[in-house]
Amino acid sequence: MTWVQATAVVYGFAMTAVQPVGLEFGAEMTFPEPEGTTSALMCSAVQLSGVVLTFAGGYIMERAGGVWTMVFLGVPLLLASVILHFVRPEHKRQAAQHAPRRLSRLMSI
Repeated sequence: MTWVQATAVVYGFAMTAVQPVGLEFGAEMTFPEPEGTTSALMCSAVQLSGVVLTFAGGYIMERAGGVWTMVFLGVPLLLASVILHFVRPEHKRQAAQHAPRRLSRLMSI
């Protein structure tokens, strides 16, 4: 197994671990919308970007080699990490779940 293949295995393993966290985070941030809608849109976006990156990576692999392909695949991850750093989560779903309890406590006083 070459180092490019080993890197691809580690990349896939890491992305598989991150996906459930991302889906939960997306559902939390888009709370009034159903969780199924959010998950479907996010999974569709991941699949579409995966297809585009695979074809583009194959093209780059033929023209420039494995190192530039890995750089090309790493840049979107770096950009996503920077963007995610500036996103401040709003726990809308948790607030909505706890709101009736607070209201019932106020009503009993």
